[in-house]
Amino acid sequence: MSQESFKTLIVEDDEDQRILLKRILQSRGHEVVACGAAEEGLAAYQRELFPLVILDVMLPGMNGMELCREMRLVPESNQTVILFATGVEGREGLEEALSAGADDYITKPLNADLLHVRLTIAERQVRALQRQKQRELDLMRDALHDPVTDLPNRQLFFERLDRAARRHAREDGAFSVLYVDLDQFRKINEQHGRDVGDSVLREVGQRLEPCVRPVDTVARMQEDEFILLLDGVNNTSEPVRLANRIHEALSAPMRIEDQEVFASASIGIALSQTGFEKPSDMVRDAKAASRMARDEDGGSSHRIFDPVLHAGALARVHLESRLKAAVERNELLHHYQPIVSLKTGEITGFEALVRWDDPDRGRVFPDEFIPIAEETGLIIPLGWWGLEEGCRQLKEWQDRFPREVPLTMAINISPKQLEQPELVAHIDRQLANFEIAPSALHIEITESSLMQNVEDSGEVLRKLWDRSVRLHIDDFGTGYSSLSYLVRLPIHTLKIDRSFVDRMSDGASDLEIVKTIVRLAKNLGLSIIAEGVETEDQLKQLIDLGCEEAQGYLLSRPVESSVASDLIAAGKPLF
Repeated sequence: MSQESFKTLIVEDDEDQRILLKRILQSRGHEVVACGAAEEGLAAYQRELFPLVILDVMLPGMNGMELCREMRLVPESNQTVILFATGVEGREGLEEALSAGADDYITKPLNADLLHVRLTIAERQVRALQRQKQRELDLMRDALHDPVTDLPNRQLFFERLDRAARRHAREDGAFSVLYVDLDQFRKINEQHGRDVGDSVLREVGQRLEPCVRPVDTVARMQEDEFILLLDGVNNTSEPVRLANRIHEALSAPMRIEDQEVFASASIGIALSQTGFEKPSDMVRDAKAASRMARDEDGGSSHRIFDPVLHAGALARVHLESRLKAAVERNELLHHYQPIVSLKTGEITGFEALVRWDDPDRGRVFPDEFIPIAEETGLIIPLGWWGLEEGCRQLKEWQDRFPREVPLTMAINISPKQLEQPELVAHIDRQLANFEIAPSALHIEITESSLMQNVEDSGEVLRKLWDRSVRLHIDDFGTGYSSLSYLVRLPIHTLKIDRSFVDRMSDGASDLEIVKTIVRLAKNLGLSIIAEGVETEDQLKQLIDLGCEEAQGYLLSRPVESSVASDLIAAGKPLF
């Protein structure tokens, strides 16, 4: 008996032969449907796709050849093995049977032993087809599902969203999209590792699915972002209730590998009633609302997309498009802020600060376009441009204004740039192209970006340290401010964040923070640069504390390269 049984269709007009075939197939464990006429057999096959079909060649009315051709017109009929029962063994007859779509034949009159052999071969063919079909289904499922959570992926979500949108247009049925962005998920990866992070994503997916109905969709969009399609909902209250259910589902701690992990989410809601030009607009709008929930409400909250937000989102999309064009057309420029020795007042170097003068809008401030560049990936080409342009300008100044201690250039590196495997090679290339001593190039990395992946960041920093490129921790004091990473990582300089400098005169606590940072740097053999110096009192306090260098509006605003050249040429102390 076969290890795997399946339904088999027999079309045989000879009752004795039909009964014999049926009995033998049943003895092998198969369920059998038997018909005496071609039309009856075709109707049965059109209703249900049988894995194995046995046809008599000589049938009244439509003969077996014609029936086989009709069956092969049925969709997915390539998943069926068809055998002809024939008394004709000549080459011509067999070739005609195969050309009609048959896979094999059995000879008549039927011999039970030979029939079992033929059926064994046919069963193997059926199982091979079934395995192949399952592989195809598995591949298709894998292509449409997220490998970490096993939820529908971005592609499958958009297919279902498109169907919902077409139904909305045809039947005026409403639907909603909820964008679920996990709060502080990066910290989970940093503190517990990526394996725990993946387990958290799986747990979040498992908690989201019971929150919705079977007709709805929960999908993983990317990284720490999930998206839900709430179909056929005509009121605004149900999406809000769903958002509340999600907050409640995520509120309980997760127990993963004997560790207790907490997760929360910022949720954006987009309603089809608001209107959209194309289905993807709903995703864009929901994501914009989730960003508002995160940035303005502090996370663990939800926002409904509204027309005002819509206008802002459209403006943001327009700005993104303009920024992409600006990067491609080299429309960005640097302004340079002097870094000044607090012992002599002389300029020791500059920090390169990117600026964008948009032809339509005029000056666009970095606080507005840098976050867009980071979200869209434009920060990578922008960062490469900034590194090359900064090195080019430094070389020009060093050649024009030779000094015993050459001028330096500080260039900011974004978190995404820090993750690029070609970063070190790119820096090597610029140093070689412009013949700059590595010690004159100062790479600035914010404290928070450094801590996003300490191990990988540390490896990159060590390679730069080995090349004598100087490394600055920017905005120090605003992030982790961990003594352990200062000791472990190769760092040359701490830059005191402007927020502490600005409040030094307001009270003893902020002055004490600056004192502590200066003392810490000295104990570790690190240099100190103070940012945001704007008053004479701040300057005096920093000098008294033993701070080595400073930058800020009191000394000089960031200026165009021509103005910076004039400052260098003048050679005068800036205080």
